[in-house]
Amino acid sequence: MMRTFVGIIFMALITFPYVSAAGEFDAESWSDINIVKYNKIIKEAFAKKKEWVDKPEFYAHYLLGLNETKDVLYSIKANRMEMPTEFTLKLKRQGLLDDSVSGDIHMFVLNKTDKGYWEVVAGKRALSCWRTKSKGFQSNACP
Repeated sequence: MMRTFVGIIFMALITFPYVSAAGEFDAESWSDINIVKYNKIIKEAFAKKKEWVDKPEFYAHYLLGLNETKDVLYSIKANRMEMPTEFTLKLKRQGLLDDSVSGDIHMFVLNKTDKGYWEVVAGKRALSCWRTKSKGFQSNACP
């Protein structure tokens, strides 16, 4: 079912290229995230020949999970149409089942390795908090 969901979102982004998510991924500030754990997940899945490793459009689900989220906005952009070597993946989750964090935005830059899988080379995150006056996204921890 998750594949269908992600596939529909991906197809919508391809089918409607003029629909823009500009501003949807804006944040007041960002914090860098530790990409080591994400690359470990990718390498382990590659070693086990998991199908999703060849498809960067599935990385949001497998790296972050989408199970306890009310609203999801997803964007993936390749550096070129044919044989891309870099993707920028953005994921905005809102309505999280958490007592302090109401939502988050993750942005990953993925590069194709010579071994055939995608590797996270950069990542950042911003949070939205239930208990703050600002409903924007920021790098600060939520109270």
